[in-house]
Amino acid sequence: MKIKEIEKKERFKLESNVHKKLQKVEELHMKVDSFEQDQYKSSIQIVGFPESQDDTKALIKLSKEKLGVKFKSGDIASITHLGKQQNSEKPRNIVVKFNNELIRNQVYQQRKKLVTSKDPKRNVYVNDRLTDHRQNVRLVHLKTGHFDEKNLTSYMVLFLITRNPADES
Repeated sequence: MKIKEIEKKERFKLESNVHKKLQKVEELHMKVDSFEQDQYKSSIQIVGFPESQDDTKALIKLSKEKLGVKFKSGDIASITHLGKQQNSEKPRNIVVKFNNELIRNQVYQQRKKLVTSKDPKRNVYVNDRLTDHRQNVRLVHLKTGHFDEKNLTSYMVLFLITRNPADES
């Protein structure tokens, strides 16, 4: 009898220790995600932007003509195409990193002016640049139908990541 009680106590201690370690791993994962997202605060992701020889000039022109936001090529740190180039009509998404966060915010705030066509394939969309983890959370919540594309902001995604599901019971 005594040996079984000792084994039971030891197993409980080990399970408790594993649970604490898993909590710590989750906490560290959230910190890494937060630091990574902080790196994206001066970036946006653009969907449907036609690829060209000079993306910077095309983006400056689009921003000036459609959004009313003027900036120079020196205000853009980098433009990165995501994924492999396909031989299709659909352009790759791009990530634009700005040197000036104020300009990034102006472009982001005026983004709704780009949605002008009734055909969603012809529109250009500007989104927050999210970490992979936050993007996955966003997609899950879009698929559930609780949110739509228009009202699921990066701040709502952060809330959905950090909330405690036990609080909903």
